[in-house]
Amino acid sequence: MKLFVYGICLISFFLSSCVAENAPLTYVYSHGLGSVGVHAIHYVKDHSLDKVKALVEETGEIIEMSLKSDNPTPFYILYQPVHFFNYPSSREINVIQKRSHVAIEKELAYPEKASLAQHIEIETLKNEMEKITGPCILFGRSMGASTIINYMAKYKPTNVKAIVLESPFDTVERVVHRRIGFLDWFGLGTLYLKYRHPAYNGAGVKPVNVAHLIDPHIPILFIHSKKDSFVPVECSRTLYRVIKASGNEQVHLFELREAKHNNAGISADADDYQKVVHAFYKKYGLPCDEGLALEGMPLLALTRPN
Repeated sequence: MKLFVYGICLISFFLSSCVAENAPLTYVYSHGLGSVGVHAIHYVKDHSLDKVKALVEETGEIIEMSLKSDNPTPFYILYQPVHFFNYPSSREINVIQKRSHVAIEKELAYPEKASLAQHIEIETLKNEMEKITGPCILFGRSMGASTIINYMAKYKPTNVKAIVLESPFDTVERVVHRRIGFLDWFGLGTLYLKYRHPAYNGAGVKPVNVAHLIDPHIPILFIHSKKDSFVPVECSRTLYRVIKASGNEQVHLFELREAKHNNAGISADADDYQKVVHAFYKKYGLPCDEGLALEGMPLLALTRPN
């Protein structure tokens, strides 16, 4: 009887694994500080999203609807289905449905609710990842990218097939120092973090200290602009070196030339950005635009510096 029960358990486990592995590939969007999950629309093919919460002005009812951006650019690096969500510090957005169009009524940011890629964001991402039953690709921007690093190091999920990280910080302190310069020597950086982001723990987890714990078999692509005036490109360079030193032979770093911190998809670098991501997908057997991937292969070849 025990052998029979044991056999049933093994069969059930095997079948559930097969179902999960054959499930659609989900693209998970992890947004930055002061941003919002629905901004995934800027990165997804056709610039459209389903299941966007909307407020019907006439009735006050909250509904789910499809949202189509008027972004005319062909840039995209994500396919459907896209899983997007809000961190607690996200802007509060009311999407108003008005006859034939959608308008954003108000946006409010809550920086005091951010732990800056530490416990609050890590646990939020963990809870969202538990909703996904099949394989996925993680894409993060800024704080959202740093959160992915900390989450992957802590929880080591087995369904992540690849990671794309745009402009992550290695430590928050480096970003603050970049912003205030020599004033940081007088302790103003610490004071700024204490009052602006009280949930942040200076002695807590930092991407640079845990990146080496990420599974070395997961392909990772860093995207960062040399002209990023908010999060310096040195952050991605440092994280790249740490992950490469951990034995990961599938980590890449692509540096943009002209983009700013929050406009890479519409900058002069957008074309190269898109091509190199699709080449990255193709190299590791993931869905891609074959034409873009072919054009991006020479760029991808430059993404593994010593």
